[in-house]
Amino acid sequence: MNSLGGVITDFKSVDTISSVNVSTEVGEFCCVILENPQTASYLKKENKVKLMFKETNFFISKNEVYKFNSFRSVIKEILLGDIFVKLLMESNNYLFSVLVTRKEFETFDLKLKDEIYVYIKPTNILLEV
Repeated sequence: MNSLGGVITDFKSVDTISSVNVSTEVGEFCCVILENPQTASYLKKENKVKLMFKETNFFISKNEVYKFNSFRSVIKEILLGDIFVKLLMESNNYLFSVLVTRKEFETFDLKLKDEIYVYIKPTNILLEV
């Protein structure tokens, strides 16, 4: 599980669902959670939170596709498997791991030190206080 610290910059709640914007050192993120200010006391502007996401929850691209939930990173290490490939990535001194299929890895022709963009869907991000 990857984690990244940030600060809540804004949120909007409807019933028991909230869309939360978080600013981090690698970019701006939006996540959707099944809580609201009445059920989650941490849901306030300027509060510090951790974004949590699985290494399988990334989409990768050689070009920037989205302006949010996306950031540029550099491949630091490659662990090849028969089905999956684990990439150790770095962005602004933040290290994280990404798991892609061997087919994705070969299609993108990825190599050490390549710069790629990673994207995380808002529904694939968990918040931790």
